[in-house]
This record gives sequence, C-alpha cells and structure tokens, in this order.
Amino acid sequence: MTLVEADALDFDYAALGGGLRIVATCPKQTSSPLLFRLAGYDASVRDLHVMLQREVVARMTANPGTADYGRLTVMLQVKFAIARLFVVPPGAFRPAPKVDSAVARLTPLGPLRAADHGQCIVRARGRGRRSDSGCKTLRNALSALCR
Repeated sequence: MTLVEADALDFDYAALGGGLRIVATCPKQTSSPLLFRLAGYDASVRDLHVMLQREVVARMTANPGTADYGRLTVMLQVKFAIARLFVVPPGAFRPAPKVDSAVARLTPLGPLRAADHGQCIVRARGRGRRSDSGCKTLRNALSALCR
C-alpha cells in the first residue's frame, strides 16, 4: 500500500503506474470534481471505492429516465461499472452528520470509442447552458464539436 498526501484534485494518478486501487471518502463539495478527474485516469485504475453522501451515489448509479439521472450519471457510467455496496448511517460517525453516506465501487469498463462522444456532448451542453453568450440550444452548444 502506498499512502500519498496530496491535493486529490491536482494529483497525477498515472504517475503511480497502472492497476491502482483507490479508496477515498469525499466531502460533498469536492465529490463530483474528484470523480470527473478520476474518470480521466480510468486506464490506470483497477477499481475505486468511495464513500460519499447517499444521494451522490444514487445519482452515480441512476437509470435513464429517473429523477437522479443526469450529468454525473452519464459522465461516470460511460467509463465505469458502478455498484452501491452499502449505506453508512449517520450514527457511524462522531459527530453524526445529518445525512446518510454510501460506499460505491467503480470498476473501469475499458477502452471506449463512440461512447466518448457522449461525454463530449454532455460537456458541450453544460458549457452552453452557462455561457455568457446565452446559448440555449443543443445545436449551438455542439457547434464547437462539428468544426
């Protein structure tokens, strides 16, 4: 086991080599940015075990058409098989938080081809919705991908 003390959002995980088994507990404010970052290292990762707020794990494991299905779901499920392993009740912590936590296992799916385009579309749509230009249509958000 190698314990690395570093900023998880800036660290170069590939520098550790392949076959990484990452175990982490993430506060809500950094969970999505960290998961997106780790998704970029899927080729170096054997598996990830993360403890997050239960609702974040629900979004990660959501099925299409459900209320929890969204950007986090798409961006992670295209790279990983995700399973919620168990719920951790507030009483497991001191002091007890006001929310349940859950532990999830993410296992890389391997090399992708067309599915990578789905991630590009989701990213483009996310940028367009918030851009200063007021882009509101998917066509405008995707224009950068079609050049």
